[in-house]
Amino acid sequence: MTVASRTGPGVALFGVMLAAVLVPLNSTMIAVALPEIASDLDVSKGSTGLLVVVYLVVMLVGQPASGRLVIGLIGVGATSLAATFVGSFPALVAARLGQAVFAAMLAPSVQSILRRSTTTATRGRSFGLLGSMIGAGAALGPLIGGVVQAVAGWPAVFFVNIPVVAVVLVLQRHGLEQVADAEEETPTPEVADGRIFNRVFTAAWVAQAGTSYGQYSLILVVPLVLDDRGWGPGEIGLAVSALTVGLVVVGPLGGRVGDHHGRRRPSVIGLTSAFVAVAVTAVAGAGMHAALMIAGLALFGFGYGFAAPSMMTAAIESVAERRSGAASGVFATSRYSGSIPASAAFAAATGSGTTGVDELLIAAAVFGAVAVAATVALPSRPGPPDATEA
Repeated sequence: MTVASRTGPGVALFGVMLAAVLVPLNSTMIAVALPEIASDLDVSKGSTGLLVVVYLVVMLVGQPASGRLVIGLIGVGATSLAATFVGSFPALVAARLGQAVFAAMLAPSVQSILRRSTTTATRGRSFGLLGSMIGAGAALGPLIGGVVQAVAGWPAVFFVNIPVVAVVLVLQRHGLEQVADAEEETPTPEVADGRIFNRVFTAAWVAQAGTSYGQYSLILVVPLVLDDRGWGPGEIGLAVSALTVGLVVVGPLGGRVGDHHGRRRPSVIGLTSAFVAVAVTAVAGAGMHAALMIAGLALFGFGYGFAAPSMMTAAIESVAERRSGAASGVFATSRYSGSIPASAAFAAATGSGTTGVDELLIAAAVFGAVAVAATVALPSRPGPPDATEA
């Protein structure tokens, strides 16, 4: 193998990461366009929720079996172009379904390429940058969608993908070198046999799922509480953005700490912070002061953002390189395995006002504690896990 420079991701590597941004961007960007879509295509506003559900379900099912970057990019571009020119709601749902199928290929591909194109000394910070870009994509999606829709109508929300796809394809022409670390050339028996759910991977998966449960619980509960107090949509959106800031800002720092001190330390520190945020909010309950609520969101975001790169890196490093694409897809399901149950619990437990909020927050704290406990199994030293950790 050719040993590439260790100075960090170059132009082509940045292009690979940019491809992953298409996934959250398309998940959130469409939200602001749903009312106009309902009006133009003569369907109920509730029916347009199918465009969101279809995307999320296909991403959950499709990611473990995916991993073709160029095919995924071209497919996202083609289906987005089709969505731009559809004339009926069923046709738009079909285009959205196709978009999700191809988008599901992107995240596993990107993470697999990062595994092959970085060394253990730089991999954490690369995954941290990837996490920040994904977080920024999710956060900026509604803003971009709103501006584009105001200027050119809802079809343009889908057309946004076309220039992004074109830029990524051009950047990929620079090529990427494959990297080999000496310690990765002699994998442990558990890594070499190709298993995905080894001890480290399972621990990282459980930690991510448990923390995602807490994240979505907060995202759903906080707006409900603030709305009950008479806050407006703009004020609520600004309050919830306190969580997003941490997810975007501290990822590279958390990844760098993992590169130097092992994947366990930043994961334990970060998820402990996230757990404290949820636990304090749960103790305060629905009557908590708004300032405490916003502080809890911020602490959770910084904690999760600090831990996420090391959890992801530990999971991908714990499997054989040839299985890294499949492992990336399976690991991605941990987010949905936390967010979907949290959303279902919210729908089942909440009633009028803030009924059920206290119970939801207590459950989120319990899952947060499980997530922290799981991080103990992550590697305590830099580099791939040894035989006792894999």
